[in-house]
Amino acid sequence: KMVSQRNFSHAITAEIVFFLSDTAAALISCGILPLGEAGLIAAKTVYFFSTALMCFCWFIYFEHMRGSLFVNSKKKVLFSSCLVWIMGVLLLVNLFTGIFFYVEDGVYRRGTWFVLQYLLAYVYVFGASGHAMAGINKKENLSQKKLLTSLALFPIAPAGGGIIQFIFPQLPVACP
Repeated sequence: KMVSQRNFSHAITAEIVFFLSDTAAALISCGILPLGEAGLIAAKTVYFFSTALMCFCWFIYFEHMRGSLFVNSKKKVLFSSCLVWIMGVLLLVNLFTGIFFYVEDGVYRRGTWFVLQYLLAYVYVFGASGHAMAGINKKENLSQKKLLTSLALFPIAPAGGGIIQFIFPQLPVACP
């Protein structure tokens, strides 16, 4: 129980960083925060890393909540974090190449590998929802089915906000 609460706290912390970095990027883009291109790149880098970290933490928390034996293996949990590490490395590479995003003349622009950022993070979200949905049919206990249904449906609104923000990047709707 304590481990699942710690994972919940990690997910909330990553979510706060996600919100703050998205807000900072919007304020820098509008000129309210005079941090220039370097500030915008830093805010977006933190934003995308915190997105992956937040999705991973929710995935681990959901696995705890559904009673998965997967989370009892530190090796499996560490291995499942590989997408977060890949995101971190690619974000460092991005600073020199602009494969994910770049800032040109003060304007944020998407790179050729932009969509990969979403895929790396959302794998965790869809994995957690998929595991919960698969468990709904296997459980006979009504309260357990309700919990799994909640876990399966929870990511729909945040994922929808992320997809809307993907389509309309100037609209910071993923946070709300």
